[in-house]
Amino acid sequence: CLQETKCQPDQIELEFEGYTSYWDGAFKNCNFVCELIIPDSVVEIGLGTFLNCVNFYGELRLPDNLVKIGASAFQGCKNLTGALTIPQGVTDIPESCFEGCWLGGTLSLHDGIKTIGNNAFANNGFKGELRLPKELEVVGPYTFYNDDFSGELILPKNLQTIGKFAFAYNWRLMGTLEIPENVISIGAGAFEGCRSLKNIEMPNSVLK
Repeated sequence: CLQETKCQPDQIELEFEGYTSYWDGAFKNCNFVCELIIPDSVVEIGLGTFLNCVNFYGELRLPDNLVKIGASAFQGCKNLTGALTIPQGVTDIPESCFEGCWLGGTLSLHDGIKTIGNNAFANNGFKGELRLPKELEVVGPYTFYNDDFSGELILPKNLQTIGKFAFAYNWRLMGTLEIPENVISIGAGAFEGCRSLKNIEMPNSVLK
């Protein structure tokens, strides 16, 4: 493992050609000061692979062939920047995957994504509209907490569960929010602080 490794600023471009996966915690808490470039050959990024690599910088680009991202894979990588696109092969986004990265760009989610875990995109400062996947069934607690999405939020028809504080403090979201008929559970504070929403229309299906 390369934990607690130190190097001088701008000395390394972190690129590992030929690798197909990064094992769990491979670079956790390392002190590299360098640009993070993930090669196209990578199909799997493990649990906490880049957790708290606070000195990695540059735009986070995930390879097109990626099929799996582990929980907390990029959590705390606060100097990564730019737009984030989730590759087509990734259908489940685990908890805290990109939490606290403060990317500040747009977020692109394809329609094949079915679940998004707790805190997955929390505290990222994403800009622009949030377009949720058509196949999405579960939005976990704090999933999009304290981002900066704007415009109208359209919830997909397949959605069943919205966790607590899932969309809280996205104050630029606006218009009337319609909760789909398939939703049976909405957690406390799911839309807290979304003060530009004019109205929330609730179906009879919601139990709590």
